Amino acid sequence: MTRVSQVTRVGIIGARGVGAIHAAVLQTLPGVEVTMIAGSGPATAAAAARRLGVRRWTADAVELVTDPEIDAVHVCTPNDQHFDVVRLSIAAGKHVLCEKPLTLVPAHADLLAAAAEQHEAITTVAYNYRYSPLVPRLQRLIADGRLGSLHTIRAGYLQNWALDRVHSWRSDPAQGGRSRVLNDIGVHLIDLVEFVSGTRLERLDTTFTALDGLAPGATMSPSRPHSVPTVWRCRSWPPRSPPAVRTH
Repeated sequence: MTRVSQVTRVGIIGARGVGAIHAAVLQTLPGVEVTMIAGSGPATAAAAARRLGVRRWTADAVELVTDPEIDAVHVCTPNDQHFDVVRLSIAAGKHVLCEKPLTLVPAHADLLAAAAEQHEAITTVAYNYRYSPLVPRLQRLIADGRLGSLHTIRAGYLQNWALDRVHSWRSDPAQGGRSRVLNDIGVHLIDLVEFVSGTRLERLDTTFTALDGLAPGATMSPSRPHSVPTVWRCRSWPPRSPPAVRTH
């Protein structure tokens, strides 16, 4: 495993969207340098590097993860690319922060966990809502027993950013994942339920509902700008005090 220098040199794979947000935040941190950014093509990568003030760019993710100047990699690609990019990064001796979801196949996540242990890589998934000030406070209240025994957890996660971007990769099951909204943003709620309650989800029963009468799983079209799958529910049976979990 590559030792992290006094300045942690970060490479970001994914030049648009959340990748740009990662770059902007990293550049505010002392002891961190965004050294290189990788995009889907030369024009995209070069434009992002100029806009974000990153001195090096590439259109080849492999070039970035194997570069000896890079200590850590932020993986901000579409979901279907996460497994391969994280696997290559760990094998190249890099520490990794990956956007959620880590993989689209559970067995792939197990392989990445084993690889990280083998290579002594520091790895994490970007469940950033854990650090919203109210979340650790709620976690402490539950852990201290100040809310009593948990029987039901109700949570909601409302998003409207997709209403004018219905043809993004997120709505493509091959890139975003077959479970669509659950896989892409529902994972935040699943993580928060586990994080604040101290339990682990062992079973998930899910119901998808689409707005405007669009059948779940159908292709969204510009004529139905609000046809976004938005509703899911789950129940949790952890080993102790099983609370039912309902989210929407």
